[in-house]
Amino acid sequence: MVKYLISIFTFLSASVFSIKAFAAKAANSAMPVHHHIVNNSALLSKSLFFGLSALGGGLAIGLGVIGAGVGMGNAVRGALESMGRNPGMEKKLIVWMITGMAIMESLALYALLITFILFYANPFKGIFLK
Repeated sequence: MVKYLISIFTFLSASVFSIKAFAAKAANSAMPVHHHIVNNSALLSKSLFFGLSALGGGLAIGLGVIGAGVGMGNAVRGALESMGRNPGMEKKLIVWMITGMAIMESLALYALLITFILFYANPFKGIFLK
């Protein structure tokens, strides 16, 4: 999780630094600002695109893992309460609890897959970065 937060911070800080560099370049030039915007629009759009992709990937994995964690916690709580009421059903309950937890974990892995797609194989790259 820390790796994803670091990569999001890196992408967003790269966007901020490129915007600051653009503003400094425009301030030191005799050309009007709109000429710099046209000349550097590719750099700004790339920075914004990758920054927002990182933000979307971070939100996807964060929300996906939170949902799976809450679901697993509820499943374990329910199974332990049932085992406390009826200890004879322990083996059957454990099998079904682990099966349900595996399904919930697969949802977290789907969120991770979406994050990897946004980071490395973004399908919108061709549309926004011409």
